[in-house]
Amino acid sequence: MAFLDVISCGFGAIVLLVLISRPGFAPSQETQTTALLARTFAVETELKQLDDLLQGTRLKLAESVGSNDTARLAEQRIATELAKKLANADQLSASFATLKQRSAELQAIGLTNNTSTERDVEVGGIAVDSDYVIFIIDTSGSMRNIWRRVQRELSSVLDIHPQVKGFQVLNDNGGYLFPEMRGRWIKDTKSWRTRTTRALNGWTGRSNSSPVEGIEEALKTYGGRGTLSLYVFGDDYTGGSYDEAVRRIDQLNQKTGQTEKLARIHALGFFVGRTSGRFSTLMREVAYRSDGTFVALPI
Repeated sequence: MAFLDVISCGFGAIVLLVLISRPGFAPSQETQTTALLARTFAVETELKQLDDLLQGTRLKLAESVGSNDTARLAEQRIATELAKKLANADQLSASFATLKQRSAELQAIGLTNNTSTERDVEVGGIAVDSDYVIFIIDTSGSMRNIWRRVQRELSSVLDIHPQVKGFQVLNDNGGYLFPEMRGRWIKDTKSWRTRTTRALNGWTGRSNSSPVEGIEEALKTYGGRGTLSLYVFGDDYTGGSYDEAVRRIDQLNQKTGQTEKLARIHALGFFVGRTSGRFSTLMREVAYRSDGTFVALPI
């Protein structure tokens, strides 16, 4: 009985680990883990049933002296079945440990997509659960010097979203890559991606290296029109007070009478040469307040 108690506690610990572990498995591993958890619950239930049956058999054995042989045979049969289930339980525990290790390895090399709506302040992670995406890109001279890298990161962000119903591209001053598409969504199709890449090659929109105007334009025009994520690309901030900029963005990103945000705001900081830390100072705070993530990309 003590052994059964230990096994039951072990299964309880496994289930608790699954429940409190932070989501972040790759899609194929999530399916494996869900199935494994279901099997764990099933085996735990069967163990309980077998244990109850074994106790009942022992009770009948004590009460019925005339049927000792039959009772002993039934007890042996149940004990054998219980041993098989315990062996299966050991295999499940080993499989679960293997999946946990593989997940940790993937997270360590940055290959795991985080689709959780809960943010881990210490670890971070970019949630990719939005239907619409807006890129706000600094088009200043220093960013143009690394323009190919900027284009690659834009494509990578689109690629990590499982499904995007539409996207839009603005510069830090709020100017549109396609002015005729203002107020509308660019469809996420192969032809539009190709057209966007070509347009980016020759884009020389006016820039003052301050993403505040671009963020304001995006929130005013597209806020509240479905789940939305903003991705701000930049390397510097030449604006004034941080507090005033954060206050203005907070005010625009707040749903009326609710604590929920209109958009998640993420930021990718490109550190080029002697780039100051002003962009990261501003966007870390903006991302934190907007349920987003700041990512530094050394060049």
